[in-house]
Amino acid sequence: MKKAAEEAAKLITEASSRYWDSLTSDDRKKMTPYEGADIVDIPDVDNCVYVSLTPKNATTNVSDLACWIIEQLAGGAKWAPRPTHVSRMIPVEGIANELELMSLAANLLPAHFESVAREGLRSSTYEVTYEEHSPSLHIYPSVVNGIVGDALPEGYAIDLKAPAHTIIVVVAGEACFMSVCDKYRDRAMHFVVHKALAKTAAA
Repeated sequence: MKKAAEEAAKLITEASSRYWDSLTSDDRKKMTPYEGADIVDIPDVDNCVYVSLTPKNATTNVSDLACWIIEQLAGGAKWAPRPTHVSRMIPVEGIANELELMSLAANLLPAHFESVAREGLRSSTYEVTYEEHSPSLHIYPSVVNGIVGDALPEGYAIDLKAPAHTIIVVVAGEACFMSVCDKYRDRAMHFVVHKALAKTAAA
């Protein structure tokens, strides 16, 4: 995992200025750019690590950043180091103890989906993806789905075929990670790195 973490941190750091340059002036006004990435070990978990953006006051849209990096890898961008040990790069918008999943959802999701509503959408669709990595406590997917659904404003319906938004929930050890991604299946390619690299090879 050490090599994978180092590769991910290097890729994210190399992307910093290039991602910033790709943003519109309006998008730049909404965020404080990140400059690099720190590797943070997750206690009692040996198959995944957390890579945190630096400085801590960075307000980068991590889901959009992760999608952009996947697109760059798929397009064969010459600046991008080609990871050989990284399986997936999942964005993280919020972190909490796994026992605080309900609080995490209540704090993160309404703000995100209210911003979607402000764009003129009265209703939309979503799905929930849930995975565990050496969890200290197993949580049934049905419980996760219920917690997420209760945290969303009215007007959002589950769609498992072509959802507009994907809510990603990952429990690793005692930590729970959450993010919201648009176009998870196509633009993000499920954040599977080898899928992006395969597109480059096929081009």
